Amino acid sequence: MIELILLSVRVIFGFLLILFLPGFAIILILLRKNKFNIPEKIIFSCVLSIAITFLMALLLDIVLGVDTTAINMILSLSLVTIFAFFIWSVQSGNLKKFLKKSKTKHTQKSKTKSKVKK
Repeated sequence: MIELILLSVRVIFGFLLILFLPGFAIILILLRKNKFNIPEKIIFSCVLSIAITFLMALLLDIVLGVDTTAINMILSLSLVTIFAFFIWSVQSGNLKKFLKKSKTKHTQKSKTKSKVKK
């Protein structure tokens, strides 16, 4: 039973990683003005993700000389996706907002701790 659940989670994550997430992250960077509606973005994301997957496999195998195994593909696609989401968050200013919020929460906690100690 647990193996079936793990297998289904693995398949869902694999489909998302190969067919959607890398392309969606790149689409967020390229189409910041939101000129397209949601179905168009989903289609573009799927097509771009498939292209990124093929290019990553070629890069790993031919250029870098690394075996194209499942682990290597998962790691490389995850790195591309995380890097693209990081670039998007910096461009859109979400990273600054997040860092400001976490900094203010940290300073508020330290102020309340100092008041409690007094």
